[in-house]
Amino acid sequence: MEPRLAPGYLAWVVHDGAETHVGVGGYPARFDPAHFFDGEVARYLQYVKGTRPAAGIEEVLVPGEPERRMKAERMQTGIPLTEDTWASISATARHVGLSDARIAEVRASG
Repeated sequence: MEPRLAPGYLAWVVHDGAETHVGVGGYPARFDPAHFFDGEVARYLQYVKGTRPAAGIEEVLVPGEPERRMKAERMQTGIPLTEDTWASISATARHVGLSDARIAEVRASG
């Protein structure tokens, strides 16, 4: 991107053999100090979210939405661990001096 047009921005085009992908990265506040773009993005997201999902799909999601939901869920319920993972964590805890009683206490606290 021409630096005089948009200082602090990068732009790229990649052709993967099947499709062409275009990207832009930078500082929106420099390019849009009135924050017009914020409202446009919000309106566009509302439009996308308001579209009818494809057959067999419950809801239209936008990038980042599944991840935000999973983060919120895991902040509430914790991160599930397999028994093998917990055994490895427990072995490491013992190695650095934690007692089995303390390890059990931590595990019980969920």
